[in-house]
Amino acid sequence: PGQPTEGSRRGGVDSSSAILRRTMIATSAAATEKAFATLGVEQNIRNDGRDRLDYRDLAVDNGVLPQAHGSARVTVGRDLVGGGGTDALAAVKAELATPAQEAPGQGFVVVSVDCAPSLFIHANNRRDARDDVNAELSAAMGRLLSSSLALESLCVMHGRFAWRLFIDVMVFSTAGNVLDVVSMAVWSALSTTRLPKLVPIQAEAGFPDDFELDSNQENAQPLDIEQVPISVTLNIIGTEHVVDAAPLEEACAATRVSVGVNRRGDFCGVYQAGSSALPATRIPELMGCASGTASTLFEGLEAAAKQSTKQAGEHPDLLPMAAGFFA
Repeated sequence: PGQPTEGSRRGGVDSSSAILRRTMIATSAAATEKAFATLGVEQNIRNDGRDRLDYRDLAVDNGVLPQAHGSARVTVGRDLVGGGGTDALAAVKAELATPAQEAPGQGFVVVSVDCAPSLFIHANNRRDARDDVNAELSAAMGRLLSSSLALESLCVMHGRFAWRLFIDVMVFSTAGNVLDVVSMAVWSALSTTRLPKLVPIQAEAGFPDDFELDSNQENAQPLDIEQVPISVTLNIIGTEHVVDAAPLEEACAATRVSVGVNRRGDFCGVYQAGSSALPATRIPELMGCASGTASTLFEGLEAAAKQSTKQAGEHPDLLPMAAGFFA
């Protein structure tokens, strides 16, 4: 556990990520505000009272879209009346498709992240800013999933049929730490996804050439997400680093490092953004912090997933089986 995977070595470091620079996430703050926030971080007393490694309250609602094969809504930093914070909804829909010629034994994953237009009301060019942020978030999640999701498990019949998963994410509001919240929403949606069991039909020549749907909903199959990571972003502020940064803290950060960590503690990707170089001597410390934070977050996400699975077992009629691809 904790060792970089092949996916993280291929991914390398991306220093051009617009998601950590754009108007939606950046906060315009006076120099005195930034200095006050930076001093607080260095003294381990953040503006909202948290320690450097404290996460805000995490709320997870699974199965919020019964017409999808899997869905989840994740909110970080929700206020006392249930509003605000960074709020993302992820949904998974599946359809059968012909595998690509270069990968006849694999399925597909298509990720799309869409941020609400209201998040860009202060941008000089709202449409371009929103398009750039959406593209960067989608690409970041695509990179994390392409090296971690077991695409072979999505193959139904070699060279003929495979599942294509559409993962759509909507970001409703932001109070910082968008990428991490999006990644947790995607992980939670995938953890609750159930696909209909397909039984191969043997042709006269003795090999399968078609399939039939198992109508028993209790046989719906979960996805293999053993290696699917979530993102943990560490913001370097002054001489220290924080997790789950608020907007003002993101404005103070000279460098940000987003680390993809799966449930086993393996690192699946490292992405850097910011105007300052990151000393190599700090990397082990940051990776260790990301691993510990991810472990705590996974405990909460898995508890929510188990509760969702229990409810689905009590009400199997709520499982989406044929919606979207057989109708």
